[in-house]
Amino acid sequence: TGLFFGVGAGFTRGAFSSIQASSSLNAVTICRMIVAVSSFGAGVSVRQEAKSVDAEDSGMVYKYYMHLWKIFYASYLVLPFAR
Repeated sequence: TGLFFGVGAGFTRGAFSSIQASSSLNAVTICRMIVAVSSFGAGVSVRQEAKSVDAEDSGMVYKYYMHLWKIFYASYLVLPFAR
């Protein structure tokens, strides 16, 4: 989850720096904010899902594993916005 939050923080910083540089909201800033929000959302989702996993229950581990794959595939939807 730390990686998700790190990426989100990086894109948030990039968005705010582009706002300061141009003093307006442009397409690059919006794209960076989309990536930042989705990254933070993915991190929260993974953390919440991990709290309920019992490592001894193979069904729960499988469900968590499939959740990680869903997050992985969803990240491909956000990839075009990463600039």
